[in-house]
Amino acid sequence: MNKDLLFISIICLVFISFALPNLYSVGFSPDEAGPGLWGVYLLKGKDIDYCSKVDIHLFGKKFPVNYTQAYCFALPSYLLIPFFLVFGINTLALKLLPITLSLLTLPLLYYVSKQLFNRRVALITTLLLALSPVFIHYSRIGLHTTEPMLNFFFISSIFFFIQYHHKKKNFYLYLASYLLGAGLSIKLSFASRLLGVFLVLAVFFFKGSLNYIKTKLKARQIVAAILFFCFGAFLFIYFNIATKGETFGLMKHVRVDGSNL
Repeated sequence: MNKDLLFISIICLVFISFALPNLYSVGFSPDEAGPGLWGVYLLKGKDIDYCSKVDIHLFGKKFPVNYTQAYCFALPSYLLIPFFLVFGINTLALKLLPITLSLLTLPLLYYVSKQLFNRRVALITTLLLALSPVFIHYSRIGLHTTEPMLNFFFISSIFFFIQYHHKKKNFYLYLASYLLGAGLSIKLSFASRLLGVFLVLAVFFFKGSLNYIKTKLKARQIVAAILFFCFGAFLFIYFNIATKGETFGLMKHVRVDGSNL
């Protein structure tokens, strides 16, 4: 058996052994149950007549764009639909979405770490994440914190960017761009990850990044990648067009010390 496959299989089993037991005992918070209820309404084709400030009207139905806040968007409710279809409308289906995304994050992180560093770093990094009490806890209440979902979209986008770099297939570039945008359709805080990547590239790899864009990417690829990013971030973009930038208006009320976040 391939060593990498063996390592990641063991790590995933270790994570599952901590994440799944006593799943029903974790309970719900309103922030976690809310997206689940919206997912049920979407699955049954019922209109959601409360909380969402902006809706999309299609085929005589209303599809929510955001939750109660201007920085939380409705993508998690749409992602829940296949879990409800497979497992039924119950606690297990609701909890399995963030746990599944966290589980998928582990092999993706292993591959990214191995490509950027080496196998030893990949093994240590992935194992530490899988055993992290915070990572395990958040995976079990992921619809409340959204961090497991944000981690998945961020790591998976880097994974597919690396795939594009090695295989030069546009599919990987466009999928990576879509996933990077989709993170914004979950929560505004995903922007901090985008900003972090931008700052690292701008400060440490500016010339190399600029040269890569000029020599490796064609204009139509760049335009297509931007369009796929916008498609992923559709809920975020649509909401702010409809509300004239309400999400960005929140920045006026954020204190420097972050005490009101």
